[in-house]
Amino acid sequence: MAWAERQYHQCLLSDPEAHAARQYLAERGITLDSIEQFKLGFSPVSWQWILDRAGGAAIIPPVLEAVGLAARSPKSGRLYDRFKGRVMFPITDTR
Repeated sequence: MAWAERQYHQCLLSDPEAHAARQYLAERGITLDSIEQFKLGFSPVSWQWILDRAGGAAIIPPVLEAVGLAARSPKSGRLYDRFKGRVMFPITDTR
């Protein structure tokens, strides 16, 4: 999960595809300091973005499915990114 948090956070900070998400957060009064402090992220509008990155990091897709970042299509049985096109707010406190 920490690996995925870093991927989404880095995407929000620097990926051109996250421009609209950065603009949305700014309009809501969320500052860059808050984005960095709380490690907010963005999941691009792609069916396989986190799954593709996982392959390069030797993280197997069933792990992403088990932690809820990927889901399996009931029609095709293929995995896809569950949170595509969303701002990500990581939860770091188990309570």
